[in-house]
Order: sequence, then structure tokens, then C-alpha cells
Amino acid sequence: MSSKTKKNRTNFSTLPKNFDRLIIDKLRTFNERIPLHVILFAVFPVLFIYSTNIDEVFLEETFLPIFVILTITLGVFFLTRFILKDPFKAGIITTIALIIFFSYGHVFESIEGLKIFGFQIGRNKFLLPSVLVIFIALSALTWHSKKNQKSVSNFLNIMAVVLVSISLINIGSYAIQNGIRISEIEPRISTGTGEKSVDTPNNPDIYYIILDGYARASTLEKVYGFDNSKFIGNLKNKGFYVADKSKSNYSITHLSLASSLNMNYLTSVANSSKSETEKRRRVNEIIRSSEVSKVLKSRGYTYINIGSGWGTTSKNPYADLVFYRQGRSEFTKILFQTSLLVIAEPVQSGDAESILAAFEKLSEIPELKAPTFTFAHIVSPHPPYLFDRDGNQRSVYFQRLGKLDSWREKNKYIDQLIFINKKTRQVVEDILMKSTIPPIIIIQGDHGTALNTDLGSVTKENLAERMDILNTYYLPMGGNKILYENITPVNSFRKVFNYYFGTDYEYLDDLSYYSVYGKDFEFLTEPSKK
Repeated sequence: MSSKTKKNRTNFSTLPKNFDRLIIDKLRTFNERIPLHVILFAVFPVLFIYSTNIDEVFLEETFLPIFVILTITLGVFFLTRFILKDPFKAGIITTIALIIFFSYGHVFESIEGLKIFGFQIGRNKFLLPSVLVIFIALSALTWHSKKNQKSVSNFLNIMAVVLVSISLINIGSYAIQNGIRISEIEPRISTGTGEKSVDTPNNPDIYYIILDGYARASTLEKVYGFDNSKFIGNLKNKGFYVADKSKSNYSITHLSLASSLNMNYLTSVANSSKSETEKRRRVNEIIRSSEVSKVLKSRGYTYINIGSGWGTTSKNPYADLVFYRQGRSEFTKILFQTSLLVIAEPVQSGDAESILAAFEKLSEIPELKAPTFTFAHIVSPHPPYLFDRDGNQRSVYFQRLGKLDSWREKNKYIDQLIFINKKTRQVVEDILMKSTIPPIIIIQGDHGTALNTDLGSVTKENLAERMDILNTYYLPMGGNKILYENITPVNSFRKVFNYYFGTDYEYLDDLSYYSVYGKDFEFLTEPSKK
């Protein structure tokens, strides 16, 4: 071995003899100034939410929440320590506050609507005073205790280390297998490159517009007492075919979109031995990188993604152009949902503006050059109810994702649907007027409503409400003749591609699979033919 190599080797003999002891002493000193559990319990909620939603959340979304929470937490701790003159007591009280603050939403969700002897106790006006009393009692007990609280603080340290370690292990495991998405892709602006082939009728612009939670006309009439014939009639007058007996293939958004955008059922994913998390990750991936988009991109189409608030479809790294006006992210919404902030959620103007921006951008797409395939997922008329029927924005408090009781406000759903009808009619008129080649337009609901859905007793009626959807098509050059009244989304692009591009996709049986949030692939009913 050369002398040069020897010089480059680390000489551990130069380290202090009790180096490990010195590190432990430094940590002990730090812990006596700021107990470790104060910092760990502050960052744990963010790490936990990130680790359980890592396939839908970008790492950078955690930076600001961690900074804000840590800043406030340390401010509370130092103020409490100044008052009590005891870092351990101050740390315990601060951690109690953190635990109560970030667990409030979980507790509220578990008891919401709970009744005892007919009296509803599962309400904020009862829960909030209760947790305040608990906090005051525990804080007073800690404050006035004559015993040294170092042992309690050490116990909290151990608990915090375990909880944070579990989240970090989950994050690390995911990163090893899939990598980590650091930041959101930036919206890309059209360069206007390429020329639209006006002499080739086989290259029409294609629009796939999902109006989330848009029920079929028969459901609106039967369940809501609302006559949607004016809107339906307007579409028919413009040449649309309305499949008035159509159903969704799946009852949950990401399953429905994955199926329609890939022209197939999700049998292979559902029957795989992978965990639910891995299955969901796979479903989200094939929404972004779908078979429909691949087919059209291979034919020279520009793939455009227009997002309006739902994580999986808001940004898409596989799209050629991405348009999205950022409201609050799904990560921020969940953070609000699970904490005390759930009782003081501000008006969701960002979400409303995202929806309005999506409609605005749809009207501009015909002005772009080159044939385009535009996928727009508009999270409306699905709750939250951000608009009245005239388009005025409502003061809306957070509604937990996937909670079926968010559908219970019957009149607000109809009001929002009326406004969405108005925006959809205008977009259709703009697209038809501005297009140099008659476009293909598909407008669908991803699933129906859930006003009467009872997950404990699935009936034919509430299955019909959840699965019956709006499904309408503008297919120029005689395309309406390939459609039928009970066509489902899984066959939409099979029909379109065969008719316009001469492909030979086999048509599938029109089936519906019903499942509930959290048990996505546990289908509660056998798939039924239409």
C-alpha cells in the first residue's frame, strides 16, 4: 500500500477516546434545554400524513408545514418554560397541546353524529370544550406536581422516537422501491408548435371531461326531485348523444378513471397479491400514464392535462402540457382534516378558483395548434359545495375526503350542479365554435351521488344512485351510430378508436363494481351486466 493511500485513510485513533460518550452528553444537554419529544411530536403529524400518502404527495409540500409547526411549537415551549422555569414541565405541557391539537380531527371523525339516548353528542360544540378541559387538567397536574418530571419526559422521548421512526422507515422503504418525488412539475405553456392538419378528418381534437360526482338524469329526478332535461336537451340540440341508461364501472374516482383511461377493468390489479397501498399506487400511476394517452400520443396528438384540485389528476409528468391553478393541496387538506383546524377551515376560494380556471382553459384549447387530446378532471358538482346556482362562492368548511355524509346537503348539490351545467354549456359552445375540425367531446361523471347510500346495507336503490352517471358524447361524421343507451366508460375509447382510427378493439361487457373508500378492491356486489 502506498504512503499516499495511507494518508487518505481515516485515522480513528485521532478521535477523542470517549467520542460516543461525548455525543450522548451533548444530546443529554440538549434534551435538558429542549426535550426531544417536543420537536419529534411537532414533526410527526406531517411525517405520518406524508408516509401514508407518499404516492400522491410531493416532498416539498411538507417543508412549509414543518417549518410553521416547529416555529409555533418552539415559541409555545419557550414561553411556557419562561413561566414555569422548568424545561421538563414546559415540554410535557407543549407535547400535550400538540397531541390534542393533531388528534382532534381523528377523534371528531370517529364520534361525529354519535347519539346517546337520542341526544347527538358527536358535535364540535361538545367535543371542543371537552378537550379543552382535558388539556387544562393535564397541564395543571403537570404544573403543580412536586415530583421531578424528567422520567415522564424521557417516556415521551421514547414514544416520539418510535412513532417518528415508523414513519421514516415507511418513507425509506418507499424511496428504495420507487424513489421520492421532490417537487411538483411546473405548468407548461403551449409553444404553438406543429400545424393542425385541417385536411385530415381523422385528427380531430379530443376532449375527455370528467364532471366528478355528476349523476344521471333519472337519479336527479328520483332522488333529488330535480329535472335536468333543459341541460340534457341543450346537449342533444348541439348533436350530443346522451347515454341515458349509463352506469359507472367503479364507484370510486381513482378506480373509475383508471378503468376508462385504460379501456379495461382493473381485474389484474384487484387480484394481485400486493398490499392495498401498492394497488392504489398502481392505479394512480396508470391514470397518469394511461393507454388512451399513449395511443393518441403515438398518432401525433399533444396530450394536455387540466387539473382542478384532486391530487392524482392535478399534475401529470406524462402530459405534454399541464394547466393547473393551484388551490390548497391534498396534503394541506388532510392536515386540516386531522387537526383542530377542522373547526375553523377558511373559505375554500383556492379550490373554487381552480375549478373556474379549468373551464376557462378548456375554452382556449381549440386555439392551440396540432391535434390535441385534453383530459380535464373537474371536481364538481361533487362536494364541497363551493358555488351557489349563480356561481357565487360559498363559505365552505372542510369536508373530509371520502366521507359520504358530505353529500347530505341536497339543495346545495343541486345548486352547484346548476352552475356547473352553465359552465359546461359555455365550454361546449366555445369548443365547437373555435374548432377548425369538428372535435370529439366526451363528458362523463366518474360515479354518481351518495345522498342515500348506507354502507351497512347495500340495496339496489342506493347502488343505482352511486353508479348511475351522466355519459354524453359529441362524435362528428356519424359517430353517434356506434353508441348505445347503456354504454359504460370502459368502452368509450374502444368505440372512438375503432370508428375514427380503424383499430380493432374488442368491446367489453358493461359491468359495474361497487366498493367503498378504504376497501377499494373489496367489492360488495357481484359485477352486473347492463
